Amino acid sequence: MLNISKRILSSSIGSSSSSSISRLLVPSLTNTTTTNNNNNKRWTNQHSLTNTMLKSFSTSTSFDMNQSTSSSSSTSSSSSSSSTSDLLGAFQKLKASSNKQDINDMNHGGVGSSNMKDSIQKLMSTINPTTTSTTTQTTEKKGINYAEEIEMIDEQLKMLQQSMLKKKRSAGFDDTNGGEEGFDQSELDRIQSLVELETKFELQVTEQARDRYRELVTSTQSISRGSGLRPIKNVVFQWQQPLFSYMEQEIQILIKEYQNNLINNNNNNNNNSNTNNNNNNNNNVQPSTSTSSSTSSNSTSNSSSKKRKQEKQVLSIPSVSQREFFNEMIEKYNEGKDKDTKQRIEEEFQKMMTRMDIKKIALLGLNGTVSEILSKTSGPKTNSVSMTVGSLVYTQYRFEKLKESDPKAFRRLSSTYGGLSSRSIENAVRQQFKETMEFETGMAFRIGTFILRCIMESCFINKYQINDGESEQVPAFYIDYRFVRGVRVSSLHLHQNVLSLIQDGHDLREVANARLLPMVVTPEPWDSPNNGCYLHYPTFIMRTNGSKLQTSSIISADLSKIYEGLNILGEVPWNINRPVLDIILAAWESGGGIGDLPSRFDYELPLAAEYSESAEQRKKHAKLVKKVKQLNHDLHSLRCDLSYKLDVGKQLREHDFYFPHNVDFRGRSYPIPPHLNHLGSDFCRAMLTFAEKKPLGARGLMWLKVHLANLSGVDKVSFDDRIAFVDSHMADVYDSADNPLNGARWWLAADKPWQALATCIELANAVRSGDPANFMSSLPLHQDGSCNGLQHYAALGGDEFGAFKVNLLPSPKPQDVYSGVAQLVSATVEHDAANGHEVAKALLGKVQRKIIKQTVMTSVYGVTYIGARAQIQNALEEKYQMDDDFVFQASSYLAKETFKSLDKMFLGARSIMAWLSQCASAIAKSGECVAWYTPLGLPVVQPYRKGGKFSIKTIANEFVLVDDEEHLPVCSRQQRSAFPPNYIHSLDSTHMFLTAIEASRANITFASVHDSFWTHAATTDDLNSIIREQFVELHQRPLLHDLHTWFTKRYPTVNIPPVPEKGHLDIEKVKESPYFFH
Repeated sequence: MLNISKRILSSSIGSSSSSSISRLLVPSLTNTTTTNNNNNKRWTNQHSLTNTMLKSFSTSTSFDMNQSTSSSSSTSSSSSSSSTSDLLGAFQKLKASSNKQDINDMNHGGVGSSNMKDSIQKLMSTINPTTTSTTTQTTEKKGINYAEEIEMIDEQLKMLQQSMLKKKRSAGFDDTNGGEEGFDQSELDRIQSLVELETKFELQVTEQARDRYRELVTSTQSISRGSGLRPIKNVVFQWQQPLFSYMEQEIQILIKEYQNNLINNNNNNNNNSNTNNNNNNNNNVQPSTSTSSSTSSNSTSNSSSKKRKQEKQVLSIPSVSQREFFNEMIEKYNEGKDKDTKQRIEEEFQKMMTRMDIKKIALLGLNGTVSEILSKTSGPKTNSVSMTVGSLVYTQYRFEKLKESDPKAFRRLSSTYGGLSSRSIENAVRQQFKETMEFETGMAFRIGTFILRCIMESCFINKYQINDGESEQVPAFYIDYRFVRGVRVSSLHLHQNVLSLIQDGHDLREVANARLLPMVVTPEPWDSPNNGCYLHYPTFIMRTNGSKLQTSSIISADLSKIYEGLNILGEVPWNINRPVLDIILAAWESGGGIGDLPSRFDYELPLAAEYSESAEQRKKHAKLVKKVKQLNHDLHSLRCDLSYKLDVGKQLREHDFYFPHNVDFRGRSYPIPPHLNHLGSDFCRAMLTFAEKKPLGARGLMWLKVHLANLSGVDKVSFDDRIAFVDSHMADVYDSADNPLNGARWWLAADKPWQALATCIELANAVRSGDPANFMSSLPLHQDGSCNGLQHYAALGGDEFGAFKVNLLPSPKPQDVYSGVAQLVSATVEHDAANGHEVAKALLGKVQRKIIKQTVMTSVYGVTYIGARAQIQNALEEKYQMDDDFVFQASSYLAKETFKSLDKMFLGARSIMAWLSQCASAIAKSGECVAWYTPLGLPVVQPYRKGGKFSIKTIANEFVLVDDEEHLPVCSRQQRSAFPPNYIHSLDSTHMFLTAIEASRANITFASVHDSFWTHAATTDDLNSIIREQFVELHQRPLLHDLHTWFTKRYPTVNIPPVPEKGHLDIEKVKESPYFFH
């Protein structure tokens, strides 16, 4: 099943399904963009004869997602004309009777190949008579390589046979059932039905993502398309820098001409005798794109053109014809207009260009131009685009000018314009300035023509769709002509390659955010960074967040161990815990609000009548209303999330399923399905069980009780005390299992109530079976690290005291680092309260373990003071009723004291953390990103750089511009603060992968949630031994010295500080610590 899923899929998809993955044609591009059918090549096999053989394993019948597997299997088997064993035998016989010369003759159309062809056609006819004629026609038309076809069929049949034998053995079938040389047809049909179901699931989520994206495209306002839709933005914004540079040069020329005009005007006023001559000269000095009151002489025009050519060095492809075209547009527009109005327009235009931010002008113009083109399939008129773009920019200019002329009106508009359309703002601004329509439209047209000319002269695209940096470039925009009612009009268009790039972006974007489901067939194994997991949906092995450096480092690395570990995690079969799912559904239908289920009812808004009319009371009421509204918004989001997860659970309740995994840039593994998975919330985890059941054995029942105690929050005592706790509550366990919603509901008091309920049901069933040792259990049991980050720090530094506090060393009961820190903080609070500290007095007796737990846990992962303060504030608000002002002061105080207590308790960890920070700081100051290899060979690159993203807010929208990250300077602060936690994450992921690989070799079912390792109750003892052995093996390596050596070689010019001296911790003692993971 592992190897045949993808090879069966071609016939499962069928022609109708293939069309459902067709490329998206954005409505605005329908008439201008053609579909590239080559993108569908990955959905069909390349070999026609192989397709024919595969069609014997599938049917073309439609598949209902809710149809039972058995009914699908019977339908599938009814269409099969021969057994798989007959197929294999016939093929082997055909191979034995042929030779290489026959095959070569047939490949070259030789005369002696007819017998071989007849034999293959006969075999195909035996496989599936309905496809014989089609295959013959395809073969003759395409000239199939028969040698390659035979070799592929042979390879696939062997894979299928091995997979079937493996499945039969794992299912408990006798190897002789059906014979070693044959297959069990019913099992093959069952696998085929699952492949069809997986195909349906993947196509379903892909089409849902496509529909959501198409709805977004069609609902996006045209003026926002250029910046609101990422595929368009990614293409359009590649011109931002050339346009900025070009427009800046043009505006500098305008400034000089504007200054010359002022000088000339002054001279005109002082020399009355030469007024007319000076006026004529003034007109000749207008910029080439300005309004001219009379036709300029050829000599003046040529000198102005030469002047511009000398002052502009950036553009390599000047377009004199375009300049003349826009000059002609302006002249035609200004025919018959008043001379004074034209002069005022030109002066105001030049003044605007000297005052307004060039980036705003460019982005508004570029966005408006592209939006106009994409919203009109036949191409908008050039005059219309000029007017639209110019109006938008002119409105922005007047809106900013309003700040000087009428600050009160500006503030009033500024406070609301985030919710107003650009048209509304334009009307509001028009009322403030009260300009004539002739002047306003003249200004808009003058601005628009200038922007269009700059765009057409600075925006280019490759003539051919390759990105080698040497391709010939052509203008990205062009002007065409058409006749409308006998009049020739010009229209503006985008180059076809621009439309193709936008189209490619839409094709990728429409399915990029598909909400993938767990797989109902075993995921395809990872064998390269971009090949694995889903049958149809492409995935990448690492979540790089767009980092090119990280992606390139992955491609050339040896990831064999990472592949092996991810494949092990992905091949674990899961089931829905049906009793728990039914209880959750019943609780949700009755109103929710149980455990971590959100309530189905909103909070009531406070009534205004309850407050007096004083300003202070009204302010308090408004603040409370805002808070309640936010709570209701959060509730809505939680309800949507819950509904989706429950729908996934209902879809999968009749099937085994799998969670394909990939990793983040530090190597931590994550399931790819984003919603229902074992990394989810309490009720998500409670809904999941292993598909495989194993007898509890001698100690399985004991581990079940320990697990229930852990989930109930009784995990800081010895195993014996945990067992005693559960034994004393067995009546509550039975009541919870039998009457979870209407009984005493003891399970709701647990820290993780839904998982506790699932454990109560499993434990009750095991005890009531009468023979717990042979009870078949599938419930996952967790073994969690004791503040795993500090465990790695203590091991790295050889810190014996810190190691004892985090259970690296044996002790009669588990040490609780959180309680230890809480005690130190409490002692400080008591001391400060005795000395009169007001905040400390109010906190007496309130510093409990839970208040500082999250801060201690995340301290080793780089939590900042601000983050720690927020964590403690949330814990205080959840536990106590405190005034907002006081809770801020209290959380600030406790955050500082928590950090001080950590420094006292974990000196070794702090020294390692400081050394890692020093290394990162030195490397970052040299201009490099910090990079290293994990012990398993995974390359890690910290992507943090300065800037790269900035926003420009306009009346149309807010433009968020992102620079190419590879050319940005590194951010020393982020590189320094993130390296210690990232390095520790890379170590804990290594420990997890090593454990997973060894557990698989020992035939132990294994799943993980970072530093929480899951397995059956029966194999918990065995897994515990592997966890400790792999941790010891990992930390027996000179990890910090290896890192120092790597840094020295990778950054030869950087002075890497020496490794801190290591303590005397005996790492072998970890194997004897019962509470290292517990």
